[in-house]
Amino acid sequence: MEEISRLNKRKRQKTEEQREKEERKRIFSLDEELEVKRMGESPMTYKIQKENWAKSINRKVPQLIENHSRPIDSDEWFQSLPGATGKLFKETNWDDHPLGSPKLWPMSFRSSICISFTSQFPTALYLGKELYSLYNDAFIEMFIEKHPAMWGAAMANIWESSWNVVGPLVQGVIDSGKGFFAEDLLLMPLRGDAIQEMYFTFAYSPVTQGNHVLGI
Repeated sequence: MEEISRLNKRKRQKTEEQREKEERKRIFSLDEELEVKRMGESPMTYKIQKENWAKSINRKVPQLIENHSRPIDSDEWFQSLPGATGKLFKETNWDDHPLGSPKLWPMSFRSSICISFTSQFPTALYLGKELYSLYNDAFIEMFIEKHPAMWGAAMANIWESSWNVVGPLVQGVIDSGKGFFAEDLLLMPLRGDAIQEMYFTFAYSPVTQGNHVLGI
């Protein structure tokens, strides 16, 4: 009786293993078939097929990510910029500034500004031939004594007291199109009415459009 029971148990085990093996083979076959079919089907059709297949074999699969993006209208891309500097950006009369109307700015300017202004990390942008300054709210906290005078000002004028060090670094990024990183670099910024010795860790990255560097 005990021997028969062991035989039956081994038989059941073998049957389960065989069923599992066949199921794995079926899963692979279905997966491969769906991936091939997908090339000639719409994303929605593929999504429904994939979900139905997953339910039939109780297997989780990644969901397709729907693309809800839309082109940014040239008249409104900057309207959603957050914070105090976002408000300042919208209130600035750019038509009277050398950079001109933001409606005509290149996409690299727009995307860099949108990313920087939503960041919690102190970030400044220097755009155009004279590297005119824009920055986010966190950057104000670091240089409160220079705000708002440095808004829209040329980089060389803002950092005049440190330009003998900063200028060549900036020019190197513009000439090479490659970023620069400095750790504990001694600079002599003007803070209030006095020049102070301060150590900064910072990075410069080029703002590019095609093969051209349009800013930092």
